[in-house]
Amino acid sequence: MKKLFIAATAIIMIASCNGAFQKQGPCEPYETTDTMMLDGPGSVMPYKVGDETRERITKEVTEMVKTIYEEVNHQWRPDYVAGTDDATLEEVYCTEGWQRLYDKVMEVQSRQLEKDGNDENAFFAEGANCWTMGSYDAPFTPNDIEVTALAEDSAFVSFYLMPAESEGCKIGWAMIKDDGQWAIDNFFLIIEDEGADDHRQLMKAYIEKYE
Repeated sequence: MKKLFIAATAIIMIASCNGAFQKQGPCEPYETTDTMMLDGPGSVMPYKVGDETRERITKEVTEMVKTIYEEVNHQWRPDYVAGTDDATLEEVYCTEGWQRLYDKVMEVQSRQLEKDGNDENAFFAEGANCWTMGSYDAPFTPNDIEVTALAEDSAFVSFYLMPAESEGCKIGWAMIKDDGQWAIDNFFLIIEDEGADDHRQLMKAYIEKYE
């Protein structure tokens, strides 16, 4: 299996845990290229799944969260060197629908950067990413992981990501089963008592504005 890496153009998302994006308030429903619909964190209504199914999904998703941040921490090591043919975290852990949207944003941003000659209208803040939400203080620890099993093939997970030294932030992932494997279909930066930044909505708005 290919090693993972976060390419220079793929390690950017938002500048800080307060977000470089305009607040959207409570998330509106968003469409995916798959079959799942969510109203965002705080409004997820779990389907009726049995205790055994819920426990299995909770275990699978929790282990995936831990595995991802083990890899993130590995890649933040000063001596880490990525290979030219390595896959990104997005390619390994996200749905094809998310990857297509992400790639489109990167395409639009690239043209905008060339046009402007600066990053004033860039969607992604340099050096940040959707996995650590702009923090650079590795190692990162996902705490208080909570999994809501929506159905056999869909779940929502939230957790507090704690950097080594700076203040942490709450992250949410909308997840679906993709070819038998759990995959992330959307990222949320959850602001307590304020709603959440829904990255799908923000990315689509950026494309619509600058394409």
